[in-house]
Amino acid sequence: SEDSDALLNPLSGAYLASGQLGWVDTVTLTDDGCLGETQSTVTIVDHLLVEPTTVEVGIGQSLTFAHSGGSPDHAFEVVHAPSGGVITPEGVYTAGNVATTDTLRCVDLQTGEAVNMTVTVSDSPALTPRPATIAIPLTATFDVAIEGGSGSYTLTPQSDVVSVVGTTLTADAPGHTTIDVTDVYTAMTTTVEVRVM
Repeated sequence: SEDSDALLNPLSGAYLASGQLGWVDTVTLTDDGCLGETQSTVTIVDHLLVEPTTVEVGIGQSLTFAHSGGSPDHAFEVVHAPSGGVITPEGVYTAGNVATTDTLRCVDLQTGEAVNMTVTVSDSPALTPRPATIAIPLTATFDVAIEGGSGSYTLTPQSDVVSVVGTTLTADAPGHTTIDVTDVYTAMTTTVEVRVM
């Protein structure tokens, strides 16, 4: 290894990457009994991340999984899909027509790292706010909890009674408002009623 702090066992060739993301190491292999050498490059990448890893969808519904980290070469595949669901190598999944649980996988084709995803296929998927109605004092904050969907949501208040950062509400003015909730991956929606006292 020439560039990073990676470790290389000269006898076995075992390579242990450093924590320096983005570095490219060049490894040279020589044989004491022969002329010549060969080289290989190793790019140090972050762990593969896939979102969502658990999600609830309706029969026949489609969604696109997102991935980051790892090498540029990824492929999605079905591990077990009793719903009849399918997924493209690019991560576009379509649920089958049976309410059950499908298991999918994203594989980094260069590092071999894999991430499994679980999809619950439901006859009646829904986003359910817990609670659906919130009363909070002025200047207080409240973390909105939603059951169902992918776990990733956007919250949009219909007025300036509250402000939103992520899934945290801040009570900015007395009054009542409705928060529109949209699942980032499934596009399912629900609402939360908020009263600021």
